[in-house]
Amino acid sequence: MIKEDWHISRTVSISHMLATIAMAATLFSWASDVDKRIAGNAQAIIHHRELVDQHVTAMKADITEIKRGIERLDHKFEKLIERTNGVR
Repeated sequence: MIKEDWHISRTVSISHMLATIAMAATLFSWASDVDKRIAGNAQAIIHHRELVDQHVTAMKADITEIKRGIERLDHKFEKLIERTNGVR
């Protein structure tokens, strides 16, 4: 029986080095693009948050105005009921 030992070559081919460099460059490019997209998304989130805050403020003002209108109507109804009850 012939025993074959594993053999690892210490030489590195130029094609292997070029492929490794190309993969590293591609990885760097991809990571850079991801970073740019994350920064863009962060800006969009900040912008949307500001819009939401503006809408919430406007809605609160509208709700306050609606409450005032309801209170005025309530007061008018009370006066009308008092006049109606006093007429009898």
